[in-house]
Amino acid sequence: MLEKSKNIHCSTISTAVHDPHNYIHHLNSPLQEYEVAFASSADGKLRLVALQDTLSQHVTPEDTSILRQRLSLLSKQWSELSQQVALRQEGIERRLGQWASFNDKYRSLSDSISKMELKITSSREYHIEDLLQKLKHVCT
Repeated sequence: MLEKSKNIHCSTISTAVHDPHNYIHHLNSPLQEYEVAFASSADGKLRLVALQDTLSQHVTPEDTSILRQRLSLLSKQWSELSQQVALRQEGIERRLGQWASFNDKYRSLSDSISKMELKITSSREYHIEDLLQKLKHVCT
């Protein structure tokens, strides 16, 4: 009876523990792609500046000024997006660390429950009521 109840609760908790962890990993993968895109964006910026210089020879100064303003705005937006991705990735990594810590604590609790169950089933000198009282006392 005790074993059956333990298996039901452990399987339910195990499922609950691993699904959010996989979800957080799933959230992290697009961020890594964005990080690679941001890292490779330096070449694109250099090409834009070179094109701007080439166009400035054939375009009026007013249009060149507008182009510079738009390139500046684009650069600012790109920097903001890069910063947002970095902050999001830090948050996800922090949550992954929290889940790893929780998972370790869960395993420790599960191991101690298994040891306690083994003690109870192997020796009849322990009374379940006394052990429950001790457990309540330790948990509070």
